[in-house]
Amino acid sequence: TDERDLQSRLDVAMQAGGLGTWEWEPQVGSLRLSTRLLGMLGHEPGAVLGTFDGFVDLVHAEDRPRVIDALETGVLGDADGLRCEARIRRGDGSWCWMLLAGRVQARGTRGRADRVVGVLVDIDRQKQDQTVLADALHRAEAAGRARSAFLASMSHELRTPLTSILGYAELLREGAADAGTGAGAGAGRTSAETILRNGRHLLSIIDDVLDLSRIEVGRLQ
Repeated sequence: TDERDLQSRLDVAMQAGGLGTWEWEPQVGSLRLSTRLLGMLGHEPGAVLGTFDGFVDLVHAEDRPRVIDALETGVLGDADGLRCEARIRRGDGSWCWMLLAGRVQARGTRGRADRVVGVLVDIDRQKQDQTVLADALHRAEAAGRARSAFLASMSHELRTPLTSILGYAELLREGAADAGTGAGAGAGRTSAETILRNGRHLLSIIDDVLDLSRIEVGRLQ
């Protein structure tokens, strides 16, 4: 009763965790996938050949070298475990991302692995979320770079008209000074000085914005 209760709780935990078990005997050549694992992948019992090649055949061609290397390095070599991610073919022909993890449970003569057990964990949703997040981050970074590049390229367009305004304001102030000390001359000089003061303040702000944009695109000398 205790064993059945433990098995029942284990089944619930595995179902909630989206994982299934496998067992590999490298020296014999057999690789058994649990019924739970086959059900996760949408394969009927007996539909997958119970060998190493039968399992590898389910792995996406682009991921197959990585899986084989992980198995050979982590099991057939000196290591005692393996861990890698790969796309696995479902029964309907679609692909899902799975985490393949396992450990050597027994070694025979010359230290060769006799028995390896492990799990396949469904990580397809996490991979999709990572893809969406990476795409959003890429778009945000591209937009930031475009904004910074635009501001950095606006130096001439912003400075040229403001420099002209400041230059003519200087001429107006000098002209007002040459005109004497009358009320009209004083008002002209005050107006010119107001233009100069505010124009220089605006130029300082523009310089700061342009310097910040140059820093962001790596162009500040």
